[in-house]
Amino acid sequence: MEIIYLISIGEVKQDLIFYLSKQIEEVSPFLVRIGKPLPYPGYAYNMKRDQYELDVILKEPQKINIEEAEKILGIVDLDFTPLN
Repeated sequence: MEIIYLISIGEVKQDLIFYLSKQIEEVSPFLVRIGKPLPYPGYAYNMKRDQYELDVILKEPQKINIEEAEKILGIVDLDFTPLN
């Protein structure tokens, strides 16, 4: 069976991550695993907009190599600028 890893980026409530993992398993053919969280993405903060740059944040999960993962889903709880 294929596996999706959920990776929190910055501070995300663990009960939310657990809830999402159960919901994904209920509606998809994937097994869900919770991976090691990534640190707070201060590097992506845009002071002019007072928001985080989503395109910068999304690059971090792509750097993770988990051999058994079919997909890696990054979860973030921040106000961010939309992708263009």
